[in-house]
Amino acid sequence: MYILGLKYPGHDATAVLLKNNHVVFASAQERFDQRKHSHAFPMEAIKCALDMASINIEQVDIVVFQYNYPLSYRNMVARTFMNYFPLATSSSLANLRYQMAKKAVGERDIRKLGFKGPIYYVDHHASHRASAYFPSPFERAAVLIIDGRGERASTTFSLAEGNRFINLKHVDYPHSLGYLYAAVTSYLGFCPDSDEGKIMGLSSYAEPEYINTFRHIVRLLPEGGFALDMSYFNYHTRVGSYFSKRFLKEFGPPRRPEEPLTSHHKIIAASLQRITEETVLHFVKWLKDKTGADNLCLGGGVALNSVTNGRIMREMGFDGIFVQPAAGDDGSALGAALEIYHRLSGTPRYPLRYFDPYLGKGHSDEEIKKFLDDKRIPYRKYSDIERVTAKILSEGNIVGWFQGRAEFGPRALGNRSILADPRFADMKDKVNRKVKFREDFRPFAPATLEEYVGELFDSIQPSPYMLMVYNVLPVVRDTIPAVTHVDGTARVQSVNESQNKKFYRLITEFKKLTGVPAILNTSFNVKGKPIVNNPEDAFECFWNTEMDYLVMGDFLIAKKEGALKNDPIEKIEICS
Repeated sequence: MYILGLKYPGHDATAVLLKNNHVVFASAQERFDQRKHSHAFPMEAIKCALDMASINIEQVDIVVFQYNYPLSYRNMVARTFMNYFPLATSSSLANLRYQMAKKAVGERDIRKLGFKGPIYYVDHHASHRASAYFPSPFERAAVLIIDGRGERASTTFSLAEGNRFINLKHVDYPHSLGYLYAAVTSYLGFCPDSDEGKIMGLSSYAEPEYINTFRHIVRLLPEGGFALDMSYFNYHTRVGSYFSKRFLKEFGPPRRPEEPLTSHHKIIAASLQRITEETVLHFVKWLKDKTGADNLCLGGGVALNSVTNGRIMREMGFDGIFVQPAAGDDGSALGAALEIYHRLSGTPRYPLRYFDPYLGKGHSDEEIKKFLDDKRIPYRKYSDIERVTAKILSEGNIVGWFQGRAEFGPRALGNRSILADPRFADMKDKVNRKVKFREDFRPFAPATLEEYVGELFDSIQPSPYMLMVYNVLPVVRDTIPAVTHVDGTARVQSVNESQNKKFYRLITEFKKLTGVPAILNTSFNVKGKPIVNNPEDAFECFWNTEMDYLVMGDFLIAKKEGALKNDPIEKIEICS
């Protein structure tokens, strides 16, 4: 059975293809059209999925969208309209028209592609829930989904066992932790539904001096719930707006994107982050007490908040915590497909030992060589490219690293990465300013050999998807300053050989040279652009930044003229 799961309409349009319950392909449309958080119908992602499976659209049995049209969404709009009448009149009608129009476009385009089978719709939070639990290694787990909103809920609490879920409770929109974070993101001059991770990074630069104000805005309720004081917001009554005059009266005028970040802005970010952590821990405690579960699965956009995830890991006493690498809306396409598969097949669910995130488009060495030859780009090919790259990194160079299949989700996990030596204190600023062209406060992740995680950080728990923040042990902070955040933490990616052999070998070779079992890893893109998807994207990004070398497959490309000719390492093949 082939099932095509789609995230559409809205941001992070995505296509996922299942063959039974095996994931054949998963990628956001943004990788193909190179428009960040693309809203476009994921036609290119769908076509790539079919190519990867060597099938045509007629062989797909089911198409499923991760939104339940039209009844559930209509009910949510009607409820918002009635609760906030007359303020919500225009926004409610605009939301309904938008979603219904996009539903029609989605059905039209998939039919136009030639699909003649049944189309299903799965509730948004049910999709998130399935994507959080079904790829996990647990047979039984508490499941917590937190995002902006689905058809109705912004937060859902469940217990999962086998292949079924027990719904425990939910919190309804407009009371939404996701929208709270988006509102403050907008207030601070960044892009909501995109730049929330920047606010998380900024939060480390101040103390949460406004936490008591935020505790008034966010009221924690008994039995794990919460409520926002909606007088501070207007996202539920005005399209394209987030915060009200009362919010501005409390915190002052909003920051414009071009304005400098002040201590006031950093304090607001810190206070927002702290109230987010307190609220999520409140949810988790209730859910753990209610279910008695030893394991926890997290999903929804708020589950990408790795600082909060790290606190859950340290403080909540679970045996295991699983956060799927595409925990945001792109992952809901995966969840919708898995939900329908298990609902229709009745097949027993077997926990996965490891969820493989390398599910996007891949390129062979033959394809890479053809691109380089066609463009007359000089290169060398090595049989031991990991050793060569480790040496280049240890000399202070910045390297674009393009390997295998692209990662699913927003994090580069060693296949579409920009790499550097974490031992150089100025490397963080160099990569931010000269390569990524982004804000100086943004931190970078240490990709670390899994067996050495406990020697660098205050946890021995693996973090394969870069979704946990740990404290860097004081004794090594001066050793890896480029990946140690201002507050002494790091967003860790653990790497083992079975999960990514080539990346593991690279870090191993780097350790042999330097004694450090970690390298700086960030996504292969620049500010405002998605992660690169093909050799042409990678070369363009490399050439238009101050990266020193590009490694694609086993091929090494140097920017500095003559660098390849003077390379003393034995080479196999050279083209110039």
